Amino acid sequence: MTFAGGSVLEDVLTLEMKVNYVRPGVGGKLIARASVLSHGRSQAVCRCDVMISDKIGEEKICVAAQGTISSTKSASM
Repeated sequence: MTFAGGSVLEDVLTLEMKVNYVRPGVGGKLIARASVLSHGRSQAVCRCDVMISDKIGEEKICVAAQGTISSTKSASM
């Protein structure tokens, strides 16, 4: 999630996040996909889903997370 926030802001850190664990991430390959839902000059709201991929490539969600990413540059202005 923080990497996604860093795509629209400079010098970032995670301000807060909420994580929902949906199912165990065992028995396959884990895939994380993050995106920016909304952003301004100093903060971005981001989401990250972690999926488990089984042997035939079918994906099921394991984790859903959302957080606020903040730019450290804006704090020093």
